Amino acid sequence: GRSRLMYSTPPEHWDKIRIVHCGLTPPDSTTPPPSAANHLVCVARLSVEKGHLVLFKALSSLKAKGLSFHCTLVGDGPMRSELEAR
Repeated sequence: GRSRLMYSTPPEHWDKIRIVHCGLTPPDSTTPPPSAANHLVCVARLSVEKGHLVLFKALSSLKAKGLSFHCTLVGDGPMRSELEAR
């Protein structure tokens, strides 16, 4: 992204471009890693336009077929309480 921005910005402004790394703090070493088998992870803002309700419908279909899985949602937003309730 930075190189793309630099491509469309005059060189005299390149020193103003900053990279902000957004992410999660890794768990401490005492937390066992989750099993990778059938583990889904969704990292997104918990809002209607991100489609979590579609994800939940798909997960429901997997469950109805008897498939074993674990899904982790990472994020926060206006739909948090609704998604937690589901």
